[in-house]
Amino acid sequence: MRKKKITVVNDFIGYHRYAQAPEDVAFLRAWHRHHFIIKTSLSVEHNDRDIEFFELQDKVHRFILQRFGERPLDAVVEDYLPGIFLESCEDCAEELVNYLREETGRNFIEVSVSEDNECEATVTEEGFY
Repeated sequence: MRKKKITVVNDFIGYHRYAQAPEDVAFLRAWHRHHFIIKTSLSVEHNDRDIEFFELQDKVHRFILQRFGERPLDAVVEDYLPGIFLESCEDCAEELVNYLREETGRNFIEVSVSEDNECEATVTEEGFY
């Protein structure tokens, strides 16, 4: 039996920090900017796609806006920057898997979140693929 999936890519600029970063990468404790790239894969049952690429991209985009939102540019205060904030890439991927499970009911979901297309974390819904 062949398994099928579709994959889409979304991206955005965001900020995050690793407050408990080890000493040798202590610079990560400060807020810093990344170009985040999210690759999302869902299972499909047939070759006519039960969910269209653009529909999946829209769902991911809505998740990004609902979860992280846009902060007002005049709201810069201590420990706070304007723009989208993320925890770790793993946290973002985990939350998106949960969101898409509810939104789509798919039996395979895989989400990868990368920083600047260099470092990437991936979460795959267990028991599938």
